[in-house]
Amino acid sequence: MAFTPETRRIPKTTYTSIVRWLPIPTVDVVILTPDKKKTLVGYRMNRPAQHCWYTIGGRLQKHESIRSRAVRALREETGLTVKPAQLKLIGVLDEEFPDSAWGRMGTHCLSVYFALTISQRPVKINSEHSKLDWLPVNSKKIHKLARTKITNAIATL
Repeated sequence: MAFTPETRRIPKTTYTSIVRWLPIPTVDVVILTPDKKKTLVGYRMNRPAQHCWYTIGGRLQKHESIRSRAVRALREETGLTVKPAQLKLIGVLDEEFPDSAWGRMGTHCLSVYFALTISQRPVKINSEHSKLDWLPVNSKKIHKLARTKITNAIATL
C-alpha cells in the first residue's frame, strides 16, 4: 500500500495522546567525515530539542522500514541521496526530552540510529532546521543525546 504525506499524518489530538502515553519510534543518522572529526548536524526549529544542534532524522511511519526512514531523512533534511546499504546500524538510544510540540509535556523516543561517512560537502536545508553545519564531533554545542550517538558511531565504525 502506497502512503502519501497526507495519509501518514496522524490527527493532532491522536498524536498528542500518543506522545503523552507512548514512546515514539524514531530513526536518526550520524553523518561523519571519513576522518571522523566532523559531523553534520541541524539546528532544530521544533520541539523537542528546539534551538539545539541535533542529528538528522525523525519519526518512523507505519509500514516504513528503519533503513527507508533513514534514507528519507537524509534526502528531505539535507538533500543527500544514499543507498540503504551505505548505512551502518549503530544502536538504539532511549531519549527523553522535557518538552514536546505541545509545550511542557515530555517526549520519550526510542531512536534507532545509523552512521554514514561522507566527505564534507554543501547540503540543502529544510524547514525543520534553521541551519545545517559540519561541527567538530566533540563540540559542546551539540545536544548531549546527539553527542552520545556520535560517540557510539565513531567507536563502531
